[in-house]
Amino acid sequence: MGPHFSPPPLSLIPPAVAKAVNGNPPTDPKLKLNEPFAFKDWADESFVLAKDTVYKGMQNGSTADAIYISNGTKVARKELPGRVIVSPRC
Repeated sequence: MGPHFSPPPLSLIPPAVAKAVNGNPPTDPKLKLNEPFAFKDWADESFVLAKDTVYKGMQNGSTADAIYISNGTKVARKELPGRVIVSPRC
């Protein structure tokens, strides 16, 4: 992406959202729908996911590789729809 990143055309957003939401229904018990402002919990969970899943096996100063990108994409596709569903104002 880099500093000259531009967002995708609006026509690509609905299919991307549908793909992200697929398999992540708002009834997932992990979503804690009654706690939409539990930001500390979200931060703690995100830190653990990053450390144990996305950055697993990476060393300081190393370059992101295909495994890092794959792991990060899987986590984002699973976690982000819940954040959007729980907190639509963000």
